[in-house]
Amino acid sequence: MLLFLFYSPIAYFKAHTNIETQNSINEKNINGSTTKIDTHSKGIFWSVKETTLKNDSRFKVNLSSVLNLGIYTKIKKKISLERMVNNELIKTVVIIESEIWGLGRLSLKKNNLNNSIKTRIDQIYSEN
Repeated sequence: MLLFLFYSPIAYFKAHTNIETQNSINEKNINGSTTKIDTHSKGIFWSVKETTLKNDSRFKVNLSSVLNLGIYTKIKKKISLERMVNNELIKTVVIIESEIWGLGRLSLKKNNLNNSIKTRIDQIYSEN
């Protein structure tokens, strides 16, 4: 039964993700936001490759932690990025916390979160 929780090809889970964003210029905070994302996934997945955030040159993952208890998974990440807007360097810190309830491989749960993170980073870059 325990192997079924961790390695089953069947996935059905719901994720509640909070993404906090804080922008700063010259070490002075200028604005921030909090985004809440609720996602769910269900289906049968046989060979899933985990999508990583390490290959994206737009940002740097400073902290990453995972607690996987089978049907409950908690993932935290801290990401920093720098970009030029109107000839000013804007530093942004993004803190992500996700609680995931349900069945599915850890790689599926991480892919779900990483896709949400990439979407939010794309939004940050498109705002300028």
